Amino acid sequence: MADRDGVFSAIGGRLAGLARSGGTLFVGSMALVAVTTAVLNLDTSVAFLTPVLVYAARSRDTPAAPLLYGCVLVSNAGSLLLPGSNLTNLIVVGHLHLSGAAFLARTGPGWVASVVVTAGIVAGAEHRALAAALGPDPGHGGVRRGAGAPAVLLVTGVVLAVPDPAPWVLAIGLGAVATTLRAPDAPSLSGLARELGIPVLVALFVLAVSLGTLARVWSGPTTLLGHLDTWGTAGVAAAASIVVNNLPAASLLSAHVPRHPFA
Repeated sequence: MADRDGVFSAIGGRLAGLARSGGTLFVGSMALVAVTTAVLNLDTSVAFLTPVLVYAARSRDTPAAPLLYGCVLVSNAGSLLLPGSNLTNLIVVGHLHLSGAAFLARTGPGWVASVVVTAGIVAGAEHRALAAALGPDPGHGGVRRGAGAPAVLLVTGVVLAVPDPAPWVLAIGLGAVATTLRAPDAPSLSGLARELGIPVLVALFVLAVSLGTLARVWSGPTTLLGHLDTWGTAGVAAAASIVVNNLPAASLLSAHVPRHPFA
């Protein structure tokens, strides 16, 4: 809905208009990604900023690959800072009942290191694309009047201000969709279903629940982690995240309180 109203293209154009080179566009974009994923969460960062960065690259006729790889990887790397930045944080350390400030004090240095190292690796791998000259700034398009922009603003405010925002976010999203479906150029319901990627979401949900259930009836993961130090725990967690995704891995390894939860 937001894309149809020109929200992403307008923000992307303004972001690209501030940059004097591909390097400054990349650094500024990665800073925006890191802050967004920390304050809102990594899913919001990827879903909202990926189209913004595509439009930013197109508006200055520069390769989009560095911005897109950076968005995906820095969104994950930057989701360490606060408990709500990543659902995995809540799954693993929820039993500690830490405040946001206490969690930040433990994870702040790791957050800075992970963001800087990840962005640096992407910049090194994509240095040729970043060295390309930016095209002229074509100016910024406007946002048309529709449900998309108000919905984005409402959702952002709710996520930041309401302790349990999920029902409100769902209601706002459904309201925006219902409003848009009444428009003359409305998308089809089948098109909306394709946008959601329902098979992937359902498969991930089933995998996470299955592994969490397995870990509650099988002591293997708890026994393994109980014999590992901090570095060993981090290694097992990283490998499990790569193999089965971070949320199922957290369900598997944190069904019982882990010995080194921050690792």
